[in-house]
Amino acid sequence: MTSTPISQTDSGNIDYHLAQVQAWIETQQAANRSVSPHHALLRAITDTTSDLIIDCDQSGGIEFVSQSIGQLGYRDSQLIGSNLGDIVAPDDHEKLQARFNGLGDVGGGQTFIRFVASDQSLVTMDCRIHQLKLDADIEPRILLVARDMTEGLKWVETLEESIAEKDVLLKEIHHRVKNNLQIISSMLNIQSHYFKDPAVREVFRECQNRIKSMALIHETLYMSKNLAEIEFSTYITTLVNRLSASYREMSSRVNIIVEIPLQTLHIDVAIACGLIVTELVTNALKYAFPDQQSGDIWVKFSPRDHQYALTVKDNGVGFPKEIDLAKANSMGLQLVTTLAHQLDADLELDKLNGVSITLVFSDKAGVS
Repeated sequence: MTSTPISQTDSGNIDYHLAQVQAWIETQQAANRSVSPHHALLRAITDTTSDLIIDCDQSGGIEFVSQSIGQLGYRDSQLIGSNLGDIVAPDDHEKLQARFNGLGDVGGGQTFIRFVASDQSLVTMDCRIHQLKLDADIEPRILLVARDMTEGLKWVETLEESIAEKDVLLKEIHHRVKNNLQIISSMLNIQSHYFKDPAVREVFRECQNRIKSMALIHETLYMSKNLAEIEFSTYITTLVNRLSASYREMSSRVNIIVEIPLQTLHIDVAIACGLIVTELVTNALKYAFPDQQSGDIWVKFSPRDHQYALTVKDNGVGFPKEIDLAKANSMGLQLVTTLAHQLDADLELDKLNGVSITLVFSDKAGVS
């Protein structure tokens, strides 16, 4: 084997290239000395948590990934140098980019992102994305902290299914209660025909109307999406229309006007208010317009500084002067005062130009 002597020119070229290599090595070593402590600290921290932590540049280039990437079936070394978008579901790229764009100088964002596991399955993760500005001369970093939400979402789905089943059950209960109350009302109606005394038959009719008032609540709840509250305006309008039909002999000369804005009420409050309206409207129909007189009855409901005001008013002959609501002998007025007490309501009686009875109670009534 023979060797060819190196010329002075070649030797100069080799020295030049060696110098270039040495400079590159020194540059890389300097870079490693500045980056390694940062990544070493990240590694020490991330080894203590099951959350996935990814450190990347502004374009999504991954420079560090915690060992918990194993939950997606990857090794951390597989992803260093790749792009974050490589392991994010294509449909979620735009969402992720929007989070990146909205970070600003500081701050962060949170969103659900689907990651593509090594077996190509999708894993939904709760991601918190932060921008870290470590040095004024260094481009800000992106730190992504992600937590697997698969089991959590399954639990939420199971819970939602359970709630839906209970809602169906509650609706069925309301439906059956409404049917049972209607049966009782029908039985009272049949029984009333065995009595010739108009006063006795009137007692049966009043009892029927009270039962119908409660049955209507359950009918409304059966058709409602919200089983804790009902839309009060619709409920009272329907209730008053049914009361008017019950006293159809007066419907041609007594007009009932409902003035209630759209308002939801807790079921317990609505039941009490419904019974109160039933009693007061019934009382007005029976006594306010004797001798074929004509007139009007108003049912009003309005908010008053964290309170509600429910008013039933007529322009009929009025109450006798000696009437005291707190000491009334009639069952209907006794029921009104009892229900007002349950609502912790103030009762206001105005005997000017007919009768006006107002209940004022807190808008928190019925809410425990």
